[in-house]
Amino acid sequence: MSIYRLRNSLSPETDVTATIPPDKAAAYIPAAPRTVESESQWAQVRKSSPANVVLPRSRKWMDELPSHLRPLHLSEQFPRIVNLLAFDWNDAAAANRQFDNLLIDHRGSRRGFPEEVRRELVSLRDYYFKAFSPGAAIRSSPPAGLK
Repeated sequence: MSIYRLRNSLSPETDVTATIPPDKAAAYIPAAPRTVESESQWAQVRKSSPANVVLPRSRKWMDELPSHLRPLHLSEQFPRIVNLLAFDWNDAAAANRQFDNLLIDHRGSRRGFPEEVRRELVSLRDYYFKAFSPGAAIRSSPPAGLK
């Protein structure tokens, strides 16, 4: 078989460059079987889970906080939230959203955090808002020692 032969000698079934008329396209595309089992398996593959351990960057962020503000209970029970807070700490708008989403029930059906975790979140929020409050000097970075 020569690579130089004319295209018109190929049939549409064997010619990868052949244009298939729209009305016949369905005949050439096999329908994939869809089952509930295959859908649930793919859903697990598509969704990645957040890291459920405190990442090194987050550990460094915690170490730079004043000792009385370190979220120890939060890091033990909800390490992914510590990772989110550490990641957003330098972005005032993102940090405000994080604290808002964590401490205010916008859905009306959340159970809430255990009391010790809630206290740590409130303390962190208060500390953050004092450091970035409109009355404080305008900063483009977090308080000293928290970069």
